[in-house]
Amino acid sequence: IHGGVLYWPQKKSGLNVISLVPVTPYQGILISNNLADSISKRNEITEQLIKYLQNNFDYIDFILAPEIQDIRPYQWQKFEIETKYTYRFKLTDPETLIQQFNSNLKRKVKKFSESGLQAQYLSDTQPLLDFIISSYERNNLKPPVGKTELKRVFQQLLKNELAKIVYIKDGENIVAGKIVTFDQNYVYSFFVGMTDEFRSSYN
Repeated sequence: IHGGVLYWPQKKSGLNVISLVPVTPYQGILISNNLADSISKRNEITEQLIKYLQNNFDYIDFILAPEIQDIRPYQWQKFEIETKYTYRFKLTDPETLIQQFNSNLKRKVKKFSESGLQAQYLSDTQPLLDFIISSYERNNLKPPVGKTELKRVFQQLLKNELAKIVYIKDGENIVAGKIVTFDQNYVYSFFVGMTDEFRSSYN
């Protein structure tokens, strides 16, 4: 297998469409690392997969992983390209990392370090799920997936040791939480949620 494509097919207004996969940061065409040195072969496989999608769908929308840097095959097939940026920071030297923050973020870090709040890893998914769902509801939005499905995703990630949940506690009260996933040497911020009071105090 030299390549494949991750996509989420849907039916909208009678059209066959590919839209963004829920709770998935990147999707689209992936090419085997064995072809890393063969640009022409990678582009050939990419074009073949693009043509397959174009022949089967009326509308295609996906976000490519940041590792995909050559987007010419998409341009050749008349895709509308929107450039986005993924920021990755080395975590080996926290002090140096903090110095790269803007003044507003530095202020928040200093305020947290002086607040007496505690960070704690827990396996309980319920507080974070409640924060996430209430955030969508507060903004009159519908979550990309239901609470039950999202809970199942979180539990599977924790079970397979692919994620951790860190909570911020004010005494015995949980006021914020985040689930981070990790793959080899990378850590990804997956979902974050907090109480309205905590959000207001740090804005």
